[in-house]
Amino acid sequence: MQARKRILVDLVLLRVVTIWGIHFAVLKAAYRSFHPIAFNAVRFFLSAAILSLLMKWRGMSFRIERKDIGPMLWLGFVAHTVYQFLFVLGLARTRAANAALIMALTPVFAYMIGVFARRERFSKAVLGGIVLSLLGVSAIVILGLDGVELGGTWRGDLMLIGSAFCWGW
Repeated sequence: MQARKRILVDLVLLRVVTIWGIHFAVLKAAYRSFHPIAFNAVRFFLSAAILSLLMKWRGMSFRIERKDIGPMLWLGFVAHTVYQFLFVLGLARTRAANAALIMALTPVFAYMIGVFARRERFSKAVLGGIVLSLLGVSAIVILGLDGVELGGTWRGDLMLIGSAFCWGW
């Protein structure tokens, strides 16, 4: 039974990675028909409505502790509002391959912020893993048929670096 659970967990994780992998190309295609902000507004409204209904159906509370309101508002502003604006507008101004590569910086920023905030300890092994991961993603994107474009997409690329930083925060 334990082996079946592990296989099920692996299949679910594989599904998540697959969805994340096609996410950039799907959004780029959608942006041909919709403005990125309008598309994201509809997407988030539907997501919030569905999640609220699921919470209500499962009997979960919407209550937030008073001490958590300020930090949640700040985190929500940086990690969702600013992140999403930078992400959707950056993706609209660059290529899907560039976006995928740049968003791979998120764990790098999360780790660096954690180290500087003293919530994480510096580790050569973790840093090595991050570098290895970035090299792997870079190789896949750069050696692909279309590769990474470094010229006319710099505005979008910079916005995506900002979004990766916000998400890492």
